[in-house]
Amino acid sequence: MQSTDLVAMSALPGILLIDDDLGVREGLADLLASVAPVRTAGSWQSARRVLGHEPVGLVVTDYRLREDEGEVELLQEVRSLGVPMILCTGAYPSELQQARDRFRPDALLGKPFSLDEMMAAVSRLYRKAP
Repeated sequence: MQSTDLVAMSALPGILLIDDDLGVREGLADLLASVAPVRTAGSWQSARRVLGHEPVGLVVTDYRLREDEGEVELLQEVRSLGVPMILCTGAYPSELQQARDRFRPDALLGKPFSLDEMMAAVSRLYRKAP
């Protein structure tokens, strides 16, 4: 990558990746970095700080974090900002429907999902300009 590519990429809105599993967060961050700068968060509170201070062109989030507080508010904020959202979950089918109805994600990926599924959703939804 040339230095002009690095400058151009750093000017892009980032992808906000929210997952409380460090291994998942690091692995997905490496994958998503081929598309845009990636900001990671392991909790709803740290995700809210990123949303409040940096341009975000896509949110990729686990549906269930160990720390419950703040989920509803953050995902509703993402919706109100018009930022596309990919919701990843290993939840039961009834919980999937509830999450779909409540948060209206642009893509819903059941765990385990393939890297091809993730990249197809990211390619379709990532917005370079907020």
